[in-house]
Amino acid sequence: MGKVKSDPLVTGDDMIKELIGSWRRYLRGADEGMFLETIRREAYGTRPVGDERFVKRLERRFNCSFVRGKAGRPVKKKK
Repeated sequence: MGKVKSDPLVTGDDMIKELIGSWRRYLRGADEGMFLETIRREAYGTRPVGDERFVKRLERRFNCSFVRGKAGRPVKKKK
């Protein structure tokens, strides 16, 4: 093993490239508390992490919604 120019796992997906940008800069960057907090919160709720445009593209790609709904049970409609 050794250094390789590119990794097919991370270079084959344009959505990842768009989210991360430069992997070298991303991997060398310091961990940001708010960024990590966001990732932990969204991953716990099984939601993707990214800006609104990125999430909308995922929704179209997988034909589902990642928008948070109101918490709790829905209110019954009166007859």
